[in-house]
Amino acid sequence: MKPPFQHAQPFHGLWCVVFHDPTRDSGTSSYLLSSRTTSTEAAATATARRRHQTATAGTAGQYRMPMVICEVTFKPSASCRRCAVAWAARADAQVAEPSELRLLIEECEAKVVGFSNSVADVIDSASPGGTWDVEPYRDPYGRVHWADVRADIGKAAMSTLRQTPFGLLWLDQA
Repeated sequence: MKPPFQHAQPFHGLWCVVFHDPTRDSGTSSYLLSSRTTSTEAAATATARRRHQTATAGTAGQYRMPMVICEVTFKPSASCRRCAVAWAARADAQVAEPSELRLLIEECEAKVVGFSNSVADVIDSASPGGTWDVEPYRDPYGRVHWADVRADIGKAAMSTLRQTPFGLLWLDQA
């Protein structure tokens, strides 16, 4: 019998967390964080917030720019759609025989709507003609808040974005 699948497989790559100043067109800060120290999106976001607060901390009484997270992206060391699908299927199966795993991978592949490394690229791969409307997610300066797009895809419960060590999958849940 095979040992159970471990969800804690290392993600090798970088997390990129981008902050924007919502009150003006300038004021973008980006933080690149190694996946060795920040293995999850939540850990990368928390670390970037701490670093940003430290970097923008002024002396007493000084105005600190309000910054919001616009995008969190994992940049894998090796991007591969087939590997991402296999990883997601195996993670969902927990324990499976090779013949069962092939069937689960095929089922997972049938659910893939898009694949890439960032939410923007996943949406572009799913709707190359620009059918996905991102206008509601734009700030007054034209920047798209991809973190909000990602959150809304998850809220709809019709599909989900699944981060794997090999890239980001957009999976249909219907």
